[in-house]
Amino acid sequence: MTQEQKEKLRLHVLMHKPISTGDDVIRFLSNNDIISFTDCTNTSDNSEYIINNDSSRKIWYSQLAQFYMSEDMDLFVTCVQFKTGEEVEFIHIDSCDLYKKCRGRKFQVYIHPNSYTFNKKSKIWDEIGIYNYKEMYDYIVACIENNAIESIGDILKPANPYFLIEI
Repeated sequence: MTQEQKEKLRLHVLMHKPISTGDDVIRFLSNNDIISFTDCTNTSDNSEYIINNDSSRKIWYSQLAQFYMSEDMDLFVTCVQFKTGEEVEFIHIDSCDLYKKCRGRKFQVYIHPNSYTFNKKSKIWDEIGIYNYKEMYDYIVACIENNAIESIGDILKPANPYFLIEI
C-alpha cells in the first residue's frame, strides 16, 4: 500500500467513524496504563470488566477479542502475556475464563498504533454478501487496489488494539 493510499484510507475511516454514546464511563485504555481487572458483569453475549476498582473505568471483552488490521494491511489479534511466558490470544479465551485468569494480577497496556477494526454494525456486510472477516479483508484490499476507497463505507473504524503484559 502506498503512503497516499494509507492517508486516504485513514481519512476515509475517520470520516465514517461511529458516533460515541456519550456516557460518563471511560471505555478505553491508554498506552502504558497499569491496570487490573477488579470486577466482571456478564451479559448474554459479552462481559464488562471494571478496571482498577473504578466504576467509571470499564472495558468490554469485545473490545479485546477482535480482529485488527494495521495500516500496512496486516491482520492480527491481540493477547495477554503472563509472567510465566504464557500468551493467550483474546479471541481464544472465553470472557469469563479471561476474568478468572487475570483477576488479582496487574498488567501494562501496549497499543498497536495506526490500526483498524471491522465495524460489525455496518450494513455493507449484508449489502455485498460477505459472511466472514477474510472475505471482508479481501474486499477492502480490492477497494484500495482499485482506488475505490469510498466503497469501503463504514466497514472499518479506528481501533486501539490492546496487548496486556503482566508485571
